[in-house]
Amino acid sequence: MPRSFGNRRPCRKIALVIGNADYEKNPLRKPLNDAADMTKALKSIGFQGGVFTDMNFGDMKECTKQFVQAIQHNDLVLFYFSGHGKQWEDHNFLLPCNNRNINDSNISQYAINAQWLLEDISKRRPHAIVFILDCSREYVSRDSAGHNMKVHEGEFEQPRSVPKATCISPSIMICYACQGGESPVGNNADRNSMYTKHILRHIATPRKQIQDLFIIINNGVREETREAQEPSTDTSLKDPDIYLCDADCGGNQSGSNDDCERQSGSDGEDQDQGGYHGPPQGNISFMFCLAIIYARYSSGKNSHYYHKTEYVTSTKTYHHSSCASILVREMPRSSGNRRPCRKIALVIGNAAYERINKLGNSSNDAVDMGKALKSIGFQVDTGIDLKLGEMASYIKRFVDRIEGDHLALFFFAGHGSQLKDQNYLIPTDYSPSRGVDSSEQAINAQIVLREMRKRNPFCVVFLLDCCRNFDARPQELQRGATIGSRGIGKMNARGNTIIGFGAKPGKSSGEYKSERNGHYTKHLLEHIATPNMQIQDLFTIVTKEVAEWTNGDQEPWQTGSLRYEDIYLCDGDAYSNDDGSAESGGSDHDEEYDGQDDTKYGGGHGNSKDKLMNDLKNRLELFIGRDLDGDGKIG
Repeated sequence: MPRSFGNRRPCRKIALVIGNADYEKNPLRKPLNDAADMTKALKSIGFQGGVFTDMNFGDMKECTKQFVQAIQHNDLVLFYFSGHGKQWEDHNFLLPCNNRNINDSNISQYAINAQWLLEDISKRRPHAIVFILDCSREYVSRDSAGHNMKVHEGEFEQPRSVPKATCISPSIMICYACQGGESPVGNNADRNSMYTKHILRHIATPRKQIQDLFIIINNGVREETREAQEPSTDTSLKDPDIYLCDADCGGNQSGSNDDCERQSGSDGEDQDQGGYHGPPQGNISFMFCLAIIYARYSSGKNSHYYHKTEYVTSTKTYHHSSCASILVREMPRSSGNRRPCRKIALVIGNAAYERINKLGNSSNDAVDMGKALKSIGFQVDTGIDLKLGEMASYIKRFVDRIEGDHLALFFFAGHGSQLKDQNYLIPTDYSPSRGVDSSEQAINAQIVLREMRKRNPFCVVFLLDCCRNFDARPQELQRGATIGSRGIGKMNARGNTIIGFGAKPGKSSGEYKSERNGHYTKHLLEHIATPNMQIQDLFTIVTKEVAEWTNGDQEPWQTGSLRYEDIYLCDGDAYSNDDGSAESGGSDHDEEYDGQDDTKYGGGHGNSKDKLMNDLKNRLELFIGRDLDGDGKIG
């Protein structure tokens, strides 16, 4: 799909790499190698910056402070840490090597709070931030730390309020080596840790969108560890076209302004860099034409697979490596192109609360979301103003319907709260006097997600357009309330799952009384029916537009562990019916198509055309050096 907004490229790429191995308690073997190899890889793709190893707390504070001060507007910023880490209420603490006296009750005083570092980087207004944490995420003991993390006076340790936004924050992507509460898997035979090894394997892939890049990386870790280690990502991106390696002209990516202009192709001619320039221009143009033909053929022939087909628009002369990277972008993906046979959804909107503040738009959100999902092929159950028993019944019926080939979507708009690492969805009969920490009062969102995952569907999309406060304090249950909370109730995204929150950590979803829908749902509805838009791009566009709409007061957030690059909520308009209803994502359509024996693609000569296209595919594979159809062979 054409991008709906700009491809503004940062003119400088800077990185800070830290590897701590020589710990006073529990020393590690891999972080020094990880840091050295990561620095070398980043330098090869144009990043500036430094590497620091085996640092104590004071040194870590100083080097991160200097790094933050060096950041300029429109930089692409990457922070990488390999070492020991811990987690408290989803605040990740990076441990220095002098960790002998660090325990769960004083960790905030003697370790680096990664979220606060991220906040300081954001204030420098870079274009995008990539935060890579290759460390354990074992939870800090709640009994040791008490209900709230103890903090101490000092420059870095002061608890931070959530200020009113005055501008839109940069694009953010946080990459975790493992799920919350877990530790990475050891691999003593390798030079690098499991996660870093796979990052190094793919980080120099040219022009690979960063979200797709980490899907590949995370899949590699899962496969090699046989699901024992499952990385995940948190994102709040405003630009879908963010690349770590964005060169189309060889290995020179210094990141200077001159390089920006030369690499983007805005001015001047390509410079001769020596070496092999590939086949003559005529052959390249011919291969471009073949690429377009094959992409269009595959997009139609395999309509029951996921494809993202883009077309070459440039007539510029490219070197062989550049041409190959462009052709790769035009080809249907060979990994993760399995399409679900059915799309089902449960949509709940609670507005008419009996004992707490009523909401203006939540019921509208659910009604409109249900209609939109039906129009793009979902089978939808919609519940409005449900009490606890009704919510539980709707959810159980929905979960029981989920099967292995389903794309299952859950949407909730209404009051929400969090307590002790859990998110709760509030029914209309909720009583604030009794509290929320009980299955008798509210729906535990983590349990709903877990039960959906147990059904092993193709993909789970979990959307929460509700308040996500730190505590179950009744006065803070109102959607849109202003809270100074430092923590959020993050939900682990396992399997092929993406969780979309209406607001970023420490914030709440909002609504304008003059509008029919809440901010998040309003912008979801504007784009959800866009055909063949990757779900990652959908969330990126919505995040950007909500941030602009609210002047930065609300910025959506996503947590994901997707297995496939090309997942679409709307994969074409073939499944929409004139009456507004829809079939189940195309299972009947697929059966009808499978019985056609390809005659619609060649007037009864489908086999001949298949043979021709297979030969074309083989030639393209040999030209670009990549397996296009996932058969394990090139050519």
